[in-house]
Formats: sequence, C-alpha cells, structure tokens
Amino acid sequence: MIGVFYYASRVALPPGSPVTGFQYYQNKRPDVDVVLPILERGDLQEIQALYQRFLEIDLARKLGVVHTLFIECVFEAVRRAEFPNQICRWGAVHACPSPMGALAFAQWYGSRPFVYRVLHRAGMAFSGDMALVNPPILPAMPFEEELLSLESRARRYWRGEMVEKGFPEVLLDGDVVVEELVQSLPVLKAS
Repeated sequence: MIGVFYYASRVALPPGSPVTGFQYYQNKRPDVDVVLPILERGDLQEIQALYQRFLEIDLARKLGVVHTLFIECVFEAVRRAEFPNQICRWGAVHACPSPMGALAFAQWYGSRPFVYRVLHRAGMAFSGDMALVNPPILPAMPFEEELLSLESRARRYWRGEMVEKGFPEVLLDGDVVVEELVQSLPVLKAS
C-alpha cells in the first residue's frame, strides 16, 4: 500500500528525512528474546511465572512497561505462528490513515508533539486496529482467561478486523519519508 499517511514523532524531522520503526523494542530485545520462546512453548504455568517475575521487576524499578511489552510479545508470537507474512510491529513505522488519527495517537502516548505527513514510497503496509492492542482496562480475570483473550485479540488484529470504536493504524515497512510537518503540539511536562 504505497501512499500518504500521518505519523506522530517525539523528535523534529525535516522534510525528506527517512522515518524508521520503533526503537523502544530494540531496547527491550533481551526481554523479548526470553518471552517469545516461553510463549511459543505454550506452558501456562511457565508463562504466568515469567509474567509475575516481570511484574515484580517492573514494580521495583517503577518502569510501567511490562504489561505493554507482554502484550506486544503475545501479538508477535501469534503473528509468527499464524500470520508470518504480516509486518512485525516491532520494526514497523506506526502511522495513521488521517491527520486526526495521528493527532489522537500523539495525545494518547503523550510525548509525541510532532505530527507529520509521510510518504510510503516502497515496501509493505498492514492496516490494523490499535484498540485491539490497547484495550480498555477491565476487571481482573484469571491469568489463563486473560492470556486467551489476548491471543484472540491478536488474531483479530492480524486478520485486520476493526472494533466498533476502533483506532485505525497502519504499519509501514520499507521506504518512508517525511513530506511535511502537519502540526506541532505543546509538550506536557510531568508535575
């Protein structure tokens, strides 16, 4: 899907600049390399024990990233097993089909004050629903049910399904460049 999309960025980018995928996951690579084989083995007790260890480390360090990382690992395990021809979320540019979508993305993630129109000149694209990746927080359920629900959401995402109040995103792989700055948002500082 070659075309024009909209991208929220933490940094200012001049026109013509290449846009690359998320660096966040490259920094978490050791965690990912531990989690994926355990998910692929499918031993529920082993998965739950790993998740608990990650939570304990996360709480001790006050990182607030384990749940997100765990969700992304489950989505990646489902992609590798059932949708291997789809683009990996970890290396993709996460864009939106509209400027309003990129603005909502920027506001959702807080520290992305620049919204750009980007040109996807070559490569693959995948349209999915970010609402399936970042669902509303629901009452706690047993871990096995939560994991099954997460795997089900991942399958729906990789099939390209949209939920009623979805949040369309486009994963771009290949040649993506900045065309122009669409909007610059004020940066909110933590108090």
